[in-house]
Amino acid sequence: MKWNKFKKGMKAALLFCGLALCGLVFKACINDKVVDFKKEGVEITTYLENNTLYSYSEFLKWMKVVGVDGMLNARGNYTCFVPTDEAIMQYYKDKGTTFESMTPTDIAELVYGHIIKIDNPQTEPIESKYFPNGTIGSPNMRARFIQISYDSIGGIYVNQSAKILLKDQGIESPYYVRNGVVHTINHVLEPSRSLMNGLADVHTDRFSLFVEALKLTGLIDSLQTSIIETYDKRVKAGQIPERISSKTSFRESDGKMKTPESWLAGFTVMMESDETYRAAGINNIDDLRRFAENNTLPLKTGPFDDPTDRNNSLNRFIAYHILDRTWDLNDYIPQRWLKYYVPNTVLKDYTTTMSPFGMIEVQRDNQGPILNKRQDDGTFVRVLRLDKDAVADNGFFHELDHILVYDQGVEDYVLNNKCIRIDVTSLLPEMHTNRLVGNCQYLDQGGTGGRIFPEGYFKNIIGVTESTQIQYGGPMNGGWWDLHLDEILIGGRYDVKLKVPPLPPATYEIRIGYTANGNRAVLQMYLDGQPCGIPLDMKITSTDPRIGSEVPGTNPDDPDGLENDKMMRNRGYMKGPSTVNYDAACSGQLRWYQGSLRRIITKSFLDRGEHWLRFKSVEEQDKEFMFDWIEFVPSSYLDRQDQLNGD
Repeated sequence: MKWNKFKKGMKAALLFCGLALCGLVFKACINDKVVDFKKEGVEITTYLENNTLYSYSEFLKWMKVVGVDGMLNARGNYTCFVPTDEAIMQYYKDKGTTFESMTPTDIAELVYGHIIKIDNPQTEPIESKYFPNGTIGSPNMRARFIQISYDSIGGIYVNQSAKILLKDQGIESPYYVRNGVVHTINHVLEPSRSLMNGLADVHTDRFSLFVEALKLTGLIDSLQTSIIETYDKRVKAGQIPERISSKTSFRESDGKMKTPESWLAGFTVMMESDETYRAAGINNIDDLRRFAENNTLPLKTGPFDDPTDRNNSLNRFIAYHILDRTWDLNDYIPQRWLKYYVPNTVLKDYTTTMSPFGMIEVQRDNQGPILNKRQDDGTFVRVLRLDKDAVADNGFFHELDHILVYDQGVEDYVLNNKCIRIDVTSLLPEMHTNRLVGNCQYLDQGGTGGRIFPEGYFKNIIGVTESTQIQYGGPMNGGWWDLHLDEILIGGRYDVKLKVPPLPPATYEIRIGYTANGNRAVLQMYLDGQPCGIPLDMKITSTDPRIGSEVPGTNPDDPDGLENDKMMRNRGYMKGPSTVNYDAACSGQLRWYQGSLRRIITKSFLDRGEHWLRFKSVEEQDKEFMFDWIEFVPSSYLDRQDQLNGD
C-alpha cells in the first residue's frame, strides 16, 4: 500500500527524535531485543503488544478470544479504534462485569464494533485526514457505521462517546503499521442495541411534543426495522453469491461484480424542540394538530380524524420529518460533490420521506445542511446535530431550528419554477442506508468494487423481467463523464420500472440524463404504461447527424450554441448541464462533452397519485441502459426560461 511506503530523510528522523524526547516511544525503540521493528514495518497486533504509548492488554485479551489477533497480524487493510486498559476497566465497572464473566459472543460484538476491515489492500486506511464530520462510509465488522464528531477545540469523538487520545498511529516511519492504522480511544464503543423507536423516549425532555406526536400517529412503530433479515438469511445460506457475472460493461477483471453483504434498513428523524414550538404558539398536542391541519398539503376533507390514518394532517406532518434513509449531517450533500461542479454553483439534492406527498430540497452552506430554501424570501430550515443520543442502530435523530412544513409555500417557492435534477441514487433510499453511494470504486482503482443487486433489493426501481440486472459503480478515479462520477447501469434484456418521486401537481417536461457510447442499447420508454415517443438509441453520441450537437464556441455564427440547442430540442435532445464538470480532473463542463446527453421523455401532467416510468430494451441480446440522472421541469418554468442550454 502506498501509505506504507518507507518515508525517508529528515521527516522520519525528526519524528523519531520528537517521540523519544517526549518519552512516547515503543519498547522496540529502546531495546531492539523486545521486538525488531524493521524498515518493512509491523502488523497491528504486534504493534499493540509492544507499544508503550498506552497499554492495550485488555483489548488484546478480547482479540484473542475472538481470534482477531491472528487476523490483525496478517496482511490486510484495517482501521482500528482501540480502547486503553483504563477505558476497558471503566467499562467493566459501569457494566458490573469482568473479563472472566463475559461470553465470547459479548466480546465478539465489542471487538468487531471497533474494527473497520476494507477488503481491498490497495485502499487507503481511514486516517484522521479522511474523517468526515459525520458517518464514515465503510462499515465496521458488525456491518454498522461509525460516527465522527468534533468539539469546539478540535477534539475528535467516535460515536459521541469516545475521545481519540492519539490518532493515526503507525502511519509514519520508521515504526509504522503495514496493514492499517490505529486510533487510541478513551471509551469502549458499545454496540448500539437501541432502535429509533426505543431511543425516542430519551428525547422527551427537550422534544416532548414531537415524541408525543410520533407515538400518537403510530409512526414510531415504523422505526423498528434495522436489517432485512430475509436477505441476511439468504446470504448466510449461500443463496446469494458473493459475486455475479456482469451483463454490462461494469465488471471487475474477472468479469464479475460484488453483491451487497447486507441489506440494512433505517431512517432519519428530524425534530423541532418544545422551545421552537412554543415560539410558534404551539404548547400542547392539540395546538400541534391544528398547526398541522393549516400547514400541511394536500388539504383534505373527509373523515381523517384518526391520527394513525396516513391521510391525517398530523400524520403527514410528522411523516414529512422522517427520511426513508439514514443520513448523518455529512450525507446532506456530501463534501466530495463540490469538486464535480463549476465554481459558485448552488448544489441541490432531493430526498423522499415517509409522507406519501412531497419531497424535501436540500442545500448546504458553510454551517451545514439547510432544507427547503424559498425563492421568494430566502428562508429555510437548518439541520442541527444533537449533542448526545443522536445515533440508533437503524438511524439518526437531528434537531431542526425552525418548523419544517410541506405547505403551499414549499410547492410554490421551493419545488416550482426550476429544473429539479435528481441523481438516480437519490431516489433509492437503500443506496444511502447501506452507504453505497460514492463508495463503489473498482477494486483495481483502490475501491471496494461496484455492486450487482439481487432481485427485490430496491423499492423504487423494480426489474420486470428475471434477466434484468441492476448495477452501480463509482465514483471512478479515472473519471467518468457523469453526474458525481457514478452511475446506475441496467443490463440484460432488461425491463425496469422507476417510481416517480412525489412532485407538486403540474405539467412537467421529463428528461433523463445519460452518457452515450457503443456499449449501450436501444430502449423504449413509458410513463404509466403509455409509450413515450420513438425508441432511444443510447449508442449514438451528440455529434451524430440524428442529434446534431455542436460544441459551444466552435461555430462563429452561434458562439454560445443557443441556436444549436434549439435545433437539438426539436429533435428531443439536450446537451449535458453547464454547471457540472466531467472526469476526475474537471476538464470541462458536461455541456461540452459529446457523450453527455439529455433525452426529453415526455411532457405530461402529474397529479398526486403514484406514477411509474418504464424502460424496456428492444434489443434481442443482452445490452445495457446507462441511467445517471432524471429531470422534472414544470411547463410554467419552461415558458419563462432562457432554457435552451439548461443549467
